[in-house]
Amino acid sequence: MKTATKRRLKDLVLYVAICTVIIAVVIAMFAAGMSWDFFAKWICFVFVTAVLFWYYLQSSRAFLGRKSFWLLFAFLFSLHGAIWIAVFARVQHWKFIWFYPILIELVIFTFLRDKLLEN
Repeated sequence: MKTATKRRLKDLVLYVAICTVIIAVVIAMFAAGMSWDFFAKWICFVFVTAVLFWYYLQSSRAFLGRKSFWLLFAFLFSLHGAIWIAVFARVQHWKFIWFYPILIELVIFTFLRDKLLEN
């Protein structure tokens, strides 16, 4: 029991340290003159994309050894990036809440994975 508690405490300390570093980097970027629009578009896009594809990989553990999964993953990642970059190029002011359609992407990605790789 003590080992599990120590591990949880280590994890908590690590999470707090990571969050502190992220917050410090964001504050430094704003202090260096980064605009809110740049942050809302690009920095948040990178973060949300990382979370989306991390979750997708976590829910796809059974397929990680298959080449067809990685081809689908590369296609979806490329398509995701191309579409969002095209949207950003046309939208002048971005709000973080507009990233919610990415949740729909996760449902679509999971559906495609299950249908295309069900063999």
